[in-house]
Amino acid sequence: MRLFMMSMIIQKLIPARFLLITAHVVITVCIIWSRDMNVIAGLPDKYSPDDYSRKDFDINCSLCIHVDIGCLHLRRVVVQRLLVHMGVLLCPAGRGRIGSRFENTAATFRFLDHALL
Repeated sequence: MRLFMMSMIIQKLIPARFLLITAHVVITVCIIWSRDMNVIAGLPDKYSPDDYSRKDFDINCSLCIHVDIGCLHLRRVVVQRLLVHMGVLLCPAGRGRIGSRFENTAATFRFLDHALL
């Protein structure tokens, strides 16, 4: 029963993480698209075109790095969720016990190898 309750908590937690990371990436992309006003807001009242282009480049680079890291984190969450579900599905519960982590992981990778080939 305890294992079931913990799995229910995890099932609710993972979609929340997924939605939060997805929203974070979407908001960052929206900021990249509308970065002109953000660049102007970060400059003094009198600025040269060189100052504008330098600040625009800095903001663009930092936001693109932020999106890359967010996408990597999103991919990690999705793969982690897939492996957890595959481990639960391939658990040898028919033998009356929960398999070791090594058995579940090995079975999962065998399944994924056959599925991808």
